[in-house]
Amino acid sequence: MKQSKWFVLALMLTAGMACSSGPEGENVESEDATGEAASGGSVVYSLDTGVIFWNAAKPTGKHNGTVNMSQAELGVEDGELVSGSFTMDMTTLVNSDLTADTGKGDLEEHLKSGDFFDVANHPNATFVISKVEPATAAGVTHNVTGDLTIKGNSKSITIPAEIVFEGDVMRIKTNDFTINRTEWDLKYGSGTIGTLQDKLIYDEVGLAVNLTAKKPQM
Repeated sequence: MKQSKWFVLALMLTAGMACSSGPEGENVESEDATGEAASGGSVVYSLDTGVIFWNAAKPTGKHNGTVNMSQAELGVEDGELVSGSFTMDMTTLVNSDLTADTGKGDLEEHLKSGDFFDVANHPNATFVISKVEPATAAGVTHNVTGDLTIKGNSKSITIPAEIVFEGDVMRIKTNDFTINRTEWDLKYGSGTIGTLQDKLIYDEVGLAVNLTAKKPQM
C-alpha cells in the first residue's frame, strides 16, 4: 500500500511538470532594428542600481534568475525621459531557483556558453532608446522603444514601463513581458528547429526591468 501511494504521488508530480506552460507576461513583438538613438536631454541621469529579471520554461519545468546592469545614461528634459541607453553585464547572469546540489552551476554555465548567450564573445547586451511616448495602460506611464542587442543581434522592441521621478532619482520598472529569443539567434532547444519534446525549450523568454538612476550632483 505504501509503495502504491508513492507511485501515485510520483505520477502526480510528473503530470504537473509536464503541464508547465511558457513564461507569463505581455508579449512584445520585435521589428527590424532602427539603428537610431533618440537625442535630447539637458540632464543625464546615471545608473545607481539596475537588474533584469528573467524566466524561461520547457514542458517539464521553469527556471528564473537575474542579470545585472553595468551602465545606464538616461537623458531627461523637463522632467521626462527622452533618450539614453543601458548595458547588461551578461557575465553576471545567475539562476535563482536552483542550488549547487540541484544543478545551479551547470545551468548557469550552459546559459553562458555558445549554445545560448556566448558570453565569452558577447559579454554585454544593450538597449538603446529610439523613442519614448506617454501611455495610459494600468501601471504603465510610458512606452519605451529601442534597439535591444543580444549576442550581436539587434531588434527594435517597445517596452511598457512605469517611470517615476522622486527628487534626484528616476525609477524605471516594468511588469513581466516576453520576447521570442529565436529572433536574437538564441535557438538552442527551439521548437522551430524540430527539437524533440523532451528536449524542447519554449521560444518565449520572460523579462522585467528594475532600474534606478540618479541626477548628477552639482
